[in-house]
Amino acid sequence: RNYAIREDLIKVVYYGMDKTDATVIGKENAVRLKGKPSILFVGQNFQRKGLPLLIRAVADVKKVFPEVLIHVVGRVSLEKEEEMRDLSRSVDIEENILFLGQKNNDEVRRIFKQADIFAIPSLIEGLPWVIFEAMEAGIPVIGGDTGGIPEQIKDGINGSLVKPGDWQSLSNKIQQLAVDGSCKERFVQNSYRVLEGFSLKQMVEETVKVYSALIKRKR
Repeated sequence: RNYAIREDLIKVVYYGMDKTDATVIGKENAVRLKGKPSILFVGQNFQRKGLPLLIRAVADVKKVFPEVLIHVVGRVSLEKEEEMRDLSRSVDIEENILFLGQKNNDEVRRIFKQADIFAIPSLIEGLPWVIFEAMEAGIPVIGGDTGGIPEQIKDGINGSLVKPGDWQSLSNKIQQLAVDGSCKERFVQNSYRVLEGFSLKQMVEETVKVYSALIKRKR
């Protein structure tokens, strides 16, 4: 819309996950992250990907689950990290958040399998790869209802969506997953099926179709 491009000229090709690269260790053998529940956040842009929102939501979750713990993975400036620490102190969850810093791909995949919940309540987003990684790791996902995330998560079916900025809804979604094991399992199993539509094979085939159609049009 911004560039006045006709929608009928746009072909969407979703990028695909190579499942052979996604699994590092089995979930059943993973050492669990500390926290009841343990919530994983992975991202380099704390503000845009909604870490302040998650911090405020966990301050509310703590009233019911005092041992809740956010594990933050991502590269960011010390200044930005300190801002998040200040916010955590201001809402009394300084002891309920851990900053793990930057990790390599294998480490991140391993951490995914150790968490209870993955949350990325983004304010602005494209189609975040980390959601696919969380789904593949077998943990339930809560995402922001923005950008391409609703194309990955169908609310109440294979995960939960929250409106950007709605920390109360995020708190409710976390608490629901913390107590409802059947809901968690339903989200995980449905996510495996969703991933089938984001395969590496499909990405390659769809890309070839686009180029083939362009070649035929040139002729």
